[in-house]
Amino acid sequence: MLLPESMLALTTISEGGLPHDVAGSLESNLGERMAVVRTGVPEPMPGEVLLRVEAAGVNRADVLQALGVYHVPQGASAILGLEAAGEVLAVGEGVDGGLVGSLRVALLNGGGQAQYCAVPLSLTLPVPVLPDRTDACMSGAALMESMATVQMAMDAAKACMPAGRGLTSVLVHGASGGVGAVAVQMARALGWSVVATAGDDMRCAKVEMLGAHKAVPYHDTAGIQGAVEEVTQGAGVDMVLDVMGAGGLELNTSAVSNGGVITMIGLLKGVRGEIDLGRLLAKNATVRAMTLRSQSAGRKAEIVTALGNVFWPAIEKGEIRPVIAGTVPFRRAEKAHSWILNKDVSESTDDQRPFGKIVLVQPW
Repeated sequence: MLLPESMLALTTISEGGLPHDVAGSLESNLGERMAVVRTGVPEPMPGEVLLRVEAAGVNRADVLQALGVYHVPQGASAILGLEAAGEVLAVGEGVDGGLVGSLRVALLNGGGQAQYCAVPLSLTLPVPVLPDRTDACMSGAALMESMATVQMAMDAAKACMPAGRGLTSVLVHGASGGVGAVAVQMARALGWSVVATAGDDMRCAKVEMLGAHKAVPYHDTAGIQGAVEEVTQGAGVDMVLDVMGAGGLELNTSAVSNGGVITMIGLLKGVRGEIDLGRLLAKNATVRAMTLRSQSAGRKAEIVTALGNVFWPAIEKGEIRPVIAGTVPFRRAEKAHSWILNKDVSESTDDQRPFGKIVLVQPW
């Protein structure tokens, strides 16, 4: 198949122009630090597939990168986008040509918010087919990065648990966000007890509809502690999935069980804080901090394989659903960023913040 020579893509810009690894021309500015550019179509290398992107999820890392406060890891594409879904147009050496024409969703180290992206086959899965026939590419793009993040955290927590003891309960912070909304559903699919936090009563009610046994506004510390006590019958949660960082340390050390694990995947409430080491010692508890993007390609492939084996069937049974706050055309990506930063309140109907994941869609 003859592939196009150029494509449109979203990247950051600065006073010095385009990033050094993005060769092309500026098509249009999207605010002060983001732009649509025309650049070359990547060629699939051995073991890779080339996707024609139909939908791409927007993550906080994209927003922070566009703001200039999150630096692209060495070797990663400066084109935005950590997850994308679309049709396989071409395959690299060693990949079954029968995949051409199929729909797949990819976990990326950048490059997904473009008309085309190349990705190792090991970092892709078939797009999920939902019972209600929700758009498959949109669903896949709303799920992949968030679910992979939760899978990574679950694996880390399991590795830290005392020998012979599994995970049976979790406290999910930020449960109305893209990661938190799927974390609640993934935990319930495994049969865990779930306590969650969100911004207000309305959002908490929605989180409970996703499966949380109890959801409490994050500013109600006593209420959260009471919910953990009730749901776990006083034992505390085996795992805390924390996006707050410094702002949640005291609560988390109180909520975690003896031998439990606090998995830190975000820093929304600060990067520096105090922690009660005495409480951690008394509980034999563990704090693990991690980011998905920093994992090796091999580790990411393991995570994607686990998702395909354990959770993809749950999606197709309707036990896990994408929670899509809304969709935005690729060429209006700045609206998605403003929405996430709560600058453009016109997009939300309840408390002016997105509930779930925002997805970029065609057309350009």
